Amino acid sequence: MKEIFEKWKKIDFDANYIIWGTGKKCEELLKLCKDNIKIRYCVDRELKKSNCTIKGIPIYYISKIWEEKNERKKIIIASQAYLKIKEVLLENGILEEDIYIYFEWEIFYSWFRLRKIILPSIVIHTGNICNLNCIGCVSYVPYSKNKRNLKFTEMKETIDVFFKIVDYVETFSFGGGETLLNNNVGKTIEYLGRNYKGRIGKIEVFTNGTIFPDEEFIKICKIYNVNFIISDYSKMLTGKYNELGNKLLENKIEYIIAQDFVRDDKFGYWYDMGNPEIIQERSEMELKELFSKCASNSRMIYDNKLWYCQSIVPAEVGLGIKMELTDYCDMKEIDRNKKKDIESFLEVYLGCPVKGYYSMCKRCNGIGTYVNNKFIPAGEQIK
Repeated sequence: MKEIFEKWKKIDFDANYIIWGTGKKCEELLKLCKDNIKIRYCVDRELKKSNCTIKGIPIYYISKIWEEKNERKKIIIASQAYLKIKEVLLENGILEEDIYIYFEWEIFYSWFRLRKIILPSIVIHTGNICNLNCIGCVSYVPYSKNKRNLKFTEMKETIDVFFKIVDYVETFSFGGGETLLNNNVGKTIEYLGRNYKGRIGKIEVFTNGTIFPDEEFIKICKIYNVNFIISDYSKMLTGKYNELGNKLLENKIEYIIAQDFVRDDKFGYWYDMGNPEIIQERSEMELKELFSKCASNSRMIYDNKLWYCQSIVPAEVGLGIKMELTDYCDMKEIDRNKKKDIESFLEVYLGCPVKGYYSMCKRCNGIGTYVNNKFIPAGEQIK
């Protein structure tokens, strides 16, 4: 972590930058700092026409980068496929020190330039009760010995502790288990919206698309502009995706039906994360390599703590697997005025573990094709 802080302490915010990517992540990046840094242009592999712009910035095909010979370039990768893109950049002679990842940029730019903690996203754990029994569930619901939904007071306290540290988060999500089966989520969203609305870009709810929210929940979602992320498991089971979508549209609530759990044309599949009860035989070097290539991107808050990986919390909560103190950040212990405390908080959010990996890496196959080529059908039920 010291290395990454040193890299950012030396950054030239007045230099010219190129952004790789023109999607959602690029838009979030531009929203944060377009008027405060110099962006030469953006590049996009999917560019289909000329004279394109985004927020007034020109867009070119990626070959534009290679066409500019003998010129040092600083590039911000605004894509979830940042590991693959970084590899391409390094292969083409771009220096490691000149490559920045969008979420690192957002966080460090905000801290070093604005002295604010601004995060791209966070998920609050709502519990591990679900109406499905999926093989390979990333939340380990079918295999959990302890099942319960969190109380309103528990989620409220964690939210309050989180916002004592964080100034702003672009996306605040609720995830389980099946979120809509926790009757305290609606009240929690209401509390969140009422007290922290100005410090959140948008609120999201994850659901498996098999049940409907009640009218009171819909009403709360309308008031606080909540979006829905509906998981499509139609490859293996029948859901209410279209009906739920229609109901949300009727109430002017935005939603996305998520199908690309695994990229590279693997519609309807999950990564097989492995059996969390089994500690796999991996050397320290192998564990570090697995973590460095894992594309886990869901940071979670639960029990007043910040957790780097979405698999760590359900493993501890449902399976009773004891995690080490270095696997999380106890947010109650963070003093916003102490530089060391802020760095400790950011260490966990950015994924800079003391050992080079987290305890859960011993039990997990990882996420992303760089580390995991095992796939299972999304939503296949245990019989």
